[in-house]
Amino acid sequence: MISAEKAAAVLEECADYADEPMTQYEIASALEEFGLAVSVHADDIDSVEDDYASLLEDAAALTGGAVTVTNVRLVEGDDDIESGPRDDVIEFERNGVPVRVNAMHYALDYYDQGAACVAIAELSPAEDWRFREVEFDTEPSRGYDSIMVLATHEHAAALEAHFGLRVDGAQSYTTMARLLRELGLVGEERARSVVSEREGHGDANTELTRHRIAEALVEFGLGVSVPAGEDVDAVAARLALEVGDARRPHKVDYGHPEGGPHDSVLVWATPQEAQALGERLGLSLY
Repeated sequence: MISAEKAAAVLEECADYADEPMTQYEIASALEEFGLAVSVHADDIDSVEDDYASLLEDAAALTGGAVTVTNVRLVEGDDDIESGPRDDVIEFERNGVPVRVNAMHYALDYYDQGAACVAIAELSPAEDWRFREVEFDTEPSRGYDSIMVLATHEHAAALEAHFGLRVDGAQSYTTMARLLRELGLVGEERARSVVSEREGHGDANTELTRHRIAEALVEFGLGVSVPAGEDVDAVAARLALEVGDARRPHKVDYGHPEGGPHDSVLVWATPQEAQALGERLGLSLY
């Protein structure tokens, strides 16, 4: 993943602590020092109005010129951010093609980490050489930066085998079933049923794109598909009135896959569940 020269340069720079044991989070963060990843800060930043630009420029730089990002701007929503969360849109051009990523901001000096990760993933150079979120062991009541590593599927498998890092985006029906059970969103029987059905199709362990991850959430019984061309906002409003419980329909932003237009996906979740799904699956739910 890196040259011998790059490895030597980093080790020289970190010579004072190069032999100290590292936590999983420290290992994940070190990927940035080796020029393999970018981090989305959990702590406060200067301003969401400006800092998305530098974040995306840093990510694009890792592609070695394969992807460029220009005209990054934050389109602010109508709500007063001092009174509650505000729905915004991150806009930019990837190799000259416009991209829009929905975001929700609670303050002007904190990223929407899930949306930032989706925006970074949009800068992936190829289907199997793309930005993937790194998972690591965490402690309760502590904030962690999100780490997005540029890696192939083989790289992701190697990072897990050698360092114990779980690289998000390398999701399959099998790994999703385990994750959704951990989050308490599906039961054992439902999870086993979906995986069994996909085993019959021969793709239970095939890596899923973000578009397919969104569709899989419907298969796990967590949402519905809205046919392309229908007003997804109107469908979401109608469903919210029909159900009326603590969960509400969240639109899933899975990027801009080729071959569109594609059906939209609405997922039933509380705000906390939507945040967890976004962080763990590399999606943006809003």
